[in-house]
Amino acid sequence: MEHPENNEAYKGLKVNSGVTDVPTVNPYLKRARRKTYTVSEFIEGILKGNITVLSQAVTLVESAKHEHQVIAQEIIEKCLPFAGQSVRVGITGVPGAGKTLVGLDVVAKSLDKDTDSLSVYLSGNGPLVEVLREALKKSVMATDKEREELWKRAKKSGGNDFNIPKPTKLLDKHTQAAINTLIQSSYAFKKDNAMHNNPTPENILIFDEAQRVWNKEKMSQKHDDPVMAVSEPELLFSI
Repeated sequence: MEHPENNEAYKGLKVNSGVTDVPTVNPYLKRARRKTYTVSEFIEGILKGNITVLSQAVTLVESAKHEHQVIAQEIIEKCLPFAGQSVRVGITGVPGAGKTLVGLDVVAKSLDKDTDSLSVYLSGNGPLVEVLREALKKSVMATDKEREELWKRAKKSGGNDFNIPKPTKLLDKHTQAAINTLIQSSYAFKKDNAMHNNPTPENILIFDEAQRVWNKEKMSQKHDDPVMAVSEPELLFSI
């Protein structure tokens, strides 16, 4: 190993002794231990809309460990009696896994179903709502174009004997209104439906970005109406 301090060019250079390695940046730092909840505490926290408890329950559901799966199954079974006649499905996954796409697929199929299958996609992300509405309209426009092209080819092949009328456009004002109804801002949906006890025409509510729901304190800050001053999950479940 070369020692430049011994080189005549660096005559007068002073080398100080180094310091010993420290075990940690802060030897007094103590890691906070995450609370381990019992099944009863999980149930109580979930029913109260406690986001911290709910997030840990979701972690158990997603875990591949057998002991976590056993606890998660017990939590789910004990929560079911509080669900009434509704069925609640949670879809989790890493960003880009296709969670939003699954919800939009359900909504898009509602355009061709009867009223018993009506669904609504809800998001608190306003710009996302506008983008998704426009994307669905463009999809319908593309279908219109395909149908018209097929009709033109059939007319050209059929000649004078062709008497099938030109297909009507699917993207009319009624379809556009339906798309705007199927994809809504969660804020507007909550405000419209919290003021009455009538059931919504939609039987399927798809709530995207559920990790961003507001707790009771946040809702109370944003809404003066006491009806709205409850946690967002509680309000949606009551609707």
